[in-house]
Amino acid sequence: MDPSIDINDPRQRALLTLAQQYHPVPRRGVVPEAAVPGAEACVNALTMQFVLLAGGSRAVPDRRAVDAALRSAGLVDIVVRAGPTFAASTGAACVYGRFSAAGPAFEIGPPATDGSCRP
Repeated sequence: MDPSIDINDPRQRALLTLAQQYHPVPRRGVVPEAAVPGAEACVNALTMQFVLLAGGSRAVPDRRAVDAALRSAGLVDIVVRAGPTFAASTGAACVYGRFSAAGPAFEIGPPATDGSCRP
């Protein structure tokens, strides 16, 4: 713990708690720093959506449900493949994902040279 943090100050305690909860999304390649917050926000929203969609059953959603969730998060240029695995664009970065019995796993990365995102 940072010795400069006053644990008796509720605001500093809250900021410390939030900082400890932050886990950066794994990256594929170099993502423009300006694009990281938006891509990570999409991943956080999608994580919650997919957990709610599975309803505790650990069921893997079908392609249509994955596509709908990605669109509702504001992603575009969506590609959903068997598995399902997927890729979609925030406009400045790509969000990649795949499902297993353990749930969804995500990564963010830069778009390809043609601007596309491919799983």
